[in-house]
Amino acid sequence: MVCPLRAVRASLGLWLGVGLLAQDFVPVRAAVPAARPVLVLSAEVRLALTAGQLRLVTAGAQRPVGCTVAGGAGTVHAMAQNRFGTVFVAAENGLFVLDAAHPVLDPMDLRDGVPPGTPQSLLVDDRDRLWLCTDQAFGVVDARFGFGRTFAETDGLPAAPFARIASDGAGRILLAARDGTFAYTPDVGPEPATANPGAATARLVASPAGEVALDLVVHGRGTVSLRQRRQHDHQLRAMDGATLRGLRPGEHTVEVHAVDRDLRRRVVATYDVRVPLGPVLDLRVLPVIALAVAGLLFGFAFRAARAATSPVRRVVMAAGGSALVFVCGLQVLAACLGHGRSWPFVGFSMYTETWHRDSVLYKPRLQGLLADGSLVLGAEAETGLLQDGYWQMLAEVVFGGGPAQREFLARWNAGRHAGLPRLTGFRLVDGRIRLSADGPVDTAPTVLVVYEER
Repeated sequence: MVCPLRAVRASLGLWLGVGLLAQDFVPVRAAVPAARPVLVLSAEVRLALTAGQLRLVTAGAQRPVGCTVAGGAGTVHAMAQNRFGTVFVAAENGLFVLDAAHPVLDPMDLRDGVPPGTPQSLLVDDRDRLWLCTDQAFGVVDARFGFGRTFAETDGLPAAPFARIASDGAGRILLAARDGTFAYTPDVGPEPATANPGAATARLVASPAGEVALDLVVHGRGTVSLRQRRQHDHQLRAMDGATLRGLRPGEHTVEVHAVDRDLRRRVVATYDVRVPLGPVLDLRVLPVIALAVAGLLFGFAFRAARAATSPVRRVVMAAGGSALVFVCGLQVLAACLGHGRSWPFVGFSMYTETWHRDSVLYKPRLQGLLADGSLVLGAEAETGLLQDGYWQMLAEVVFGGGPAQREFLARWNAGRHAGLPRLTGFRLVDGRIRLSADGPVDTAPTVLVVYEER
């Protein structure tokens, strides 16, 4: 006979055990270790954190690390280094980056979802995600694309303030919170996926404003968010629910990426979307308007020509003047229409963009990897890419995965001059030049792709 009290205790223990296993943040007795005070930048240079300040240390000297923005980084709380050599710094004035070739602090490129507050501690995991805690929030950031996910109370997050985070060496993240130390295990369960695969491919017609609602249901760990990427675009743009927005008139292929709270990402849908032109730019209306405008211009030019001139010469002068004014008008129109990029819509973007202090200039850079581990700078002629479409072509290398990167490397090797050593891999980085008060400063780039043959 089983004692009722013992049975109740057994049931209660089972319930508590299951509940504890289901918790996202589990209390633990271990203390969160302090941040590493020294990182290796190169064989000759170390980066040391002393009394809230970063210093570059060599065999014979040491000096403070500079910053590209006025006011500097403030007190530095922690730093972490990824496998590519980029150092992420949590400081009083935000998140900063540097590396061995660019040993100067520069603000990290951040977009949406980044935990608010003053960064206190951070770490980089084996999937190159940047986990961090601020004084009031905990979350994770995709350092390649600058977006993140801030955990909420509904995720089981313990109460703030937070002091430090660290890895326990077994895949868990330790978080020092107000009520003690908690362990969080990322990447539990399947990656995000769509619950209605039949809606994952379709041809859609958007509104003239470039919006279209999707019949798409996704599931994953925590609250799953959606991001859209237009083909040949290198940005993953946040979606407001399941609605595509911001598409310009024309034909587009759009990927929809589902992202779970640990920033595991998967393409769950691909759509061919047509965004109609506005009423004035409709192909049935625009030629009529263009002919009417051309006729008016010709009439004014013909009347303005000297009456003593022969009729044939008046017609030629009027036609030439009308054509000149008409083409100039098209160029002005191209400056107003972001989607006008083919002739005669040449556009004025190169002339009208204004750069301000603290702006960043971005320049994709290709680095070939040789068999001995050294890097060589890639040339556009070797890869078959023209500068005018550099990013548009390289974006597919970033998002195409292994097959696209393998094909790109083969094309690059085929385009290299005879006698040059064969490339065994490549790195694609997004170069960043900060327009500081002291002039342009080449800062730590964002490493987007590292591909090596196997």
